[in-house]
Amino acid sequence: MPRDPSAQRIVVRGTEIIASDPVRLRLQKLARITLDSMVQFVGLLDVSGTVLEINKVALDAVGIKLSDVEGKPFWTTFWWQVSEEANQGIRDAIARAAQGEFVRWDTPLYASADGSVTIIIDASLMPVTDETGKVVFICAEGRDITQKKAQELEIAHKNIELQGLLARIRELDEIKAQFFANVSHELRTPLALIIGPAQRLIEDAGTMSAVERRESAEVVARNARMLLKHVNDLLDMSKLEARKLKIELQDIDVAALVRLVASHFAILAEDRPG
Repeated sequence: MPRDPSAQRIVVRGTEIIASDPVRLRLQKLARITLDSMVQFVGLLDVSGTVLEINKVALDAVGIKLSDVEGKPFWTTFWWQVSEEANQGIRDAIARAAQGEFVRWDTPLYASADGSVTIIIDASLMPVTDETGKVVFICAEGRDITQKKAQELEIAHKNIELQGLLARIRELDEIKAQFFANVSHELRTPLALIIGPAQRLIEDAGTMSAVERRESAEVVARNARMLLKHVNDLLDMSKLEARKLKIELQDIDVAALVRLVASHFAILAEDRPG
């Protein structure tokens, strides 16, 4: 019974494997298929940085063939012409890898034939040594991290915004704490000015004149209204935070205001030795 002809031949990514291939050739073809099946940039350079192999994914991305770059210095290939800095970066990395150092860095790269698409890759150069430890090849790899970098940048911007917001919150907390400290003081003052005259009225044994009693009562009433105003100010603060308070500017007689404030303390001042 004749054997199935399709079992004698396999074509993967343009590489043909035939059953009659010698073992060494078969291994070479399998290596090529493996290389071309990788989704990241993979290449092999000699110790001076000359291109020996580049996988199909990287070649297809910019619309070239291996023959277009084979035998050329890696830094002269299309990918690395995105900027002078990127070009110098690959030159420096090859020099370091040739000395036996594993080099890894992030760099921009052309990812389209017309140069309209630039990506960021996590690039690395791995020295390959012989039995004596001498560097004979350099394996080049690159993984697209453009989206990852964009996300990191967005997170960094969000962190800056968050830090600014936290600073503003701390500032507002300090303002609020100072406000309540001031209000507490302002509440104590009218309370003291109410308690003093009220106590005098309670303890009066008929020695106070009608005018003095009236003045004391007026001080109590005036400071009670002042206390009510401070309480209303606190309620207005709550409305202000809830954006429900409309602020209106009004003209005021400063001299009259000073006289009014001074009058609150007139009776207490009489009781103070002086």
